[in-house]
Amino acid sequence: MKKAVVSLAILAAISAPTFAADSFQHEVNAGYSDHTDSDNADTWDLGYRYYLNSQSNEQYAYDLIPFLNHASWVEAAYANNDYVDAYGLGGRFVTQSDWVIEANYSRIDPDHASSDDVWGLGIGKYLAKGTLLRFNYANSDDADSYGLTLEHLVPVSGSEGLLLSASIDNTDPDYGDDVWTYAVGGDYFISRQWSVGADVNWNDGSEDYGWGLNTSYWFNSQANVKVTYADQEDVKGYAWGIQGTLRF
Repeated sequence: MKKAVVSLAILAAISAPTFAADSFQHEVNAGYSDHTDSDNADTWDLGYRYYLNSQSNEQYAYDLIPFLNHASWVEAAYANNDYVDAYGLGGRFVTQSDWVIEANYSRIDPDHASSDDVWGLGIGKYLAKGTLLRFNYANSDDADSYGLTLEHLVPVSGSEGLLLSASIDNTDPDYGDDVWTYAVGGDYFISRQWSVGADVNWNDGSEDYGWGLNTSYWFNSQANVKVTYADQEDVKGYAWGIQGTLRF
């Protein structure tokens, strides 16, 4: 079943209509991920997003359209592996003055442990068309967490730009010490259709570095495939994933 999700994601992207739609308001994705040194870690997920306003395809790199349009949306997601089911609902609303308000809820349902409800809130502000500063807070049965994220699109001649991001997050478990995580990354948009990206992170709890790579390609304005790779300094093996997205 899980391998079928990968096949369907790729097939959907390749076989999507070849004409370029002028706009979209719906986004559906299906993905698969695994870890090479963990048994039964393979996970598949499904998601749906509805944009409150139609999103034009006439400009910007396809991945950047919702970000640069300051889009508002509601979304739902589901993920499953051999140990847990996860369900999520959420949304983002951007005001006319470019304030960003977010809310989300997730239910984590392990096979051999108690379920956990996670509630999240976020508030942010577009400082410029391509610059977003955002604060988020989340509460679960076992911990509180909060963080600050900055995203900034840098114009680069001959391309669609470089989207830089930096974040700092703190997790405060009910039993144990606080853990701080620091991350920086960037996605370079070679064309409207294709981007490559990398990121690094540091966790002061495990005193461990992690890093990742990704590439995203749009076959047309409606169909995308994204591949990700992630590695951790003191963890054997690596994680990888693939996701297909359709817009209409």
